Amino acid sequence: MKKSVAMLNSFTNFLSGLGTARGKSAYSGFQRDFINPKDLIDLYSSSWLASKGVDIPIADMLRGFREMEGSPLPHDVKFSVITVLKEALTYLRVVGGSVIHFDTGMEDLSTPYRYNETLLRLIAIPCTSISPVGDETINRLNDVNYGMPEYFSINGDNENKIHISRLYIFPAKAPFRTYSGSNNAGFWKSGILEKAFKTIVRAGVVDSLIEDIVHQKNVDTFKIEGLMEMCS
Repeated sequence: MKKSVAMLNSFTNFLSGLGTARGKSAYSGFQRDFINPKDLIDLYSSSWLASKGVDIPIADMLRGFREMEGSPLPHDVKFSVITVLKEALTYLRVVGGSVIHFDTGMEDLSTPYRYNETLLRLIAIPCTSISPVGDETINRLNDVNYGMPEYFSINGDNENKIHISRLYIFPAKAPFRTYSGSNNAGFWKSGILEKAFKTIVRAGVVDSLIEDIVHQKNVDTFKIEGLMEMCS
């Protein structure tokens, strides 16, 4: 009768964790995939599912919005608030962030906003066009923008900085106060559409495959005796 002999296998793979003190799952993790903002915009523009996922929550947010009676805002500004809010929230959910700029006609936008300035209009800007500038952050604990970058720029124009008090920021997730230096990717986060991108694309692929299967099923098949000999 043969005897069983215990053997120890010393095979070790440090890349996968096999045979080490840490299991293979310990080397697994989550990583944010970079998706071109143009792809997200195209998806929102062309996909019914993606557009509904963005538009329906925004419609619910603004459903009960009413203009305030006796508001000091100019008449045209009051009626543009809903439009600008909808635009900013759409940018937020599609590309991951946006800001609303308070335009008062001030030439030097690097100065903090003063409450005696007259608001002329509101402008919605997507995060793809605006980014933090420099390493300066708001360090006053009693400031609503504590931990945020103090200055922003439009399309990389660092010569014409905009002070944060002239902006209302819509981050994808709040509060993400992890900004350290001029790292735009570290400030703006992924939007709802970016998180659902792969799922929506897969749904579109599955839908196309089902359509192909149904089409092929409906194709009539004809049998012709001697067809192979005729073609040879």
